[in-house]
Amino acid sequence: MPATPENYCYVTLLTSDSYIPGALVLANSLRAYGTKYPLVAVVTNDSVSPNSVNHLRSVFNDIVFVDTIRSNDKKNLDLLGRSELDITFTKIHVWNPDVIKYSRFVFFDSDVLVTRNVDELFSYVDGDIDFAAAPDCGWPDIFNSGVFVTKPNKAVYDGLMHMAMTEGSFDGADQGLLNQFFSNWAQSSEGPFKTNRLPFVYNVTPSSVYSYLPAFQQFENTIAIVHFIGEMKPWKWDRFSDGKIVPKSEFPYQTTTLVQKWWDIFDQYNVAKVLSISTETGPVSGWNVRSNYPTGVYHGSKSENTYQIPDFAHYHCDWNENEFTASQKLASSTKVKKLTDKDLTEDTSIPIKNHSNYSSFKIPTTTAGGRRKH
Repeated sequence: MPATPENYCYVTLLTSDSYIPGALVLANSLRAYGTKYPLVAVVTNDSVSPNSVNHLRSVFNDIVFVDTIRSNDKKNLDLLGRSELDITFTKIHVWNPDVIKYSRFVFFDSDVLVTRNVDELFSYVDGDIDFAAAPDCGWPDIFNSGVFVTKPNKAVYDGLMHMAMTEGSFDGADQGLLNQFFSNWAQSSEGPFKTNRLPFVYNVTPSSVYSYLPAFQQFENTIAIVHFIGEMKPWKWDRFSDGKIVPKSEFPYQTTTLVQKWWDIFDQYNVAKVLSISTETGPVSGWNVRSNYPTGVYHGSKSENTYQIPDFAHYHCDWNENEFTASQKLASSTKVKKLTDKDLTEDTSIPIKNHSNYSSFKIPTTTAGGRRKH
């Protein structure tokens, strides 16, 4: 598909089959809110299966294959507690003009969801600005590398490759490396490569927003992009038979609200059907059917077609969320149980689903005439 006159695009990176649900929901969320720009998936040659590539082709305009770049920094990755991020140096490829053949792009990790049209992001690198990102919730003087706006640039690509091979990264992953390279981000736009700062609403990390709940309530309706950092991705959450996710006591209600938004896009665009290439499902745990989605990576050539992804069309549980009291919903997910006759006497006056903010984000629907309504 030819690029728009502005020659901009959205980009994501896939280094594992386990992130395919995230990439598909990301792409569909961008289309749900009417982006006019092409979507590009950068895919590693040796760790993403042919079946997954076919899934990506259903929603992305372009698929670009690259080689894996690893940090091989076990010490710093152990400190971070995320050994699987060794592979994230592969992100350096997006600055290579031979890989991303557009004049500028917005990069999203595949565990990102947009909640409205965000095409205005491209303006954050107008003129001589080379890079723009939002602050990280864990240390606001560095940026989070899961969302950024930039331009393909051979000098940046070469500089990052040199730094990766000689200095490495202070966290063993891409975020540390990129913050070392764009070290002027927090102070000023001066330096060899000029930077800009994105508002936090363009990279909200719901697993951490509880630390300043008043701000979440104040700015909730302006959130544009949600980034599900950490190991507990939306597609790993369990759901009731009516589609509502099972709340977890370790996550605040705002996280539950945003994860539900991810699943709403998953259902509206029938991502389960796209992923439905086998009938394998996980074990029944007593209150749900847990998906058996792969956590490892694919190893093989692109010509092989033997890897199968479990059938997300069968991702469900046996009980409706209305059968649970508020206290049970807030209980540890390993202890949630179906109500007995005795339990029916419990107070059920504050169900999670009736929280005032539960449905605050609306997905646009299409009218018969093809127009979107909100």
